[in-house]
Amino acid sequence: MRNHRSAALAAATLLLLTGAGIATAPAAWTQDSPSVPGGVERGDRFGGQVRLVDPDADGRFSLLAAAPGENTADGHVRVFPARTGGLTATGSWSFGVASFGGLYLDARYGSAIDE
Repeated sequence: MRNHRSAALAAATLLLLTGAGIATAPAAWTQDSPSVPGGVERGDRFGGQVRLVDPDADGRFSLLAAAPGENTADGHVRVFPARTGGLTATGSWSFGVASFGGLYLDARYGSAIDE
């Protein structure tokens, strides 16, 4: 087990269910996982809000995993892209209010992810 600088770990874990049970192998990531931007910090609250989205209507749903406490409560959302084989951390990226030129200090971006 790795030393996570005494930070409480949070993770986004995804299980896709069908009437017959689990559809795919579970996927789980932390901010210390390979290909996930950022790193574990106390209070990030990574995975505090999660949502599956299909913004391009291709039938593959990407995962949004929020960390509203990121950077002392500025907040960020990580995007885990959907590939043919399912979700992956490879190619994941993050954005926050500053990405849009907004006022980001203590914004707690990602505290709520609505449809």
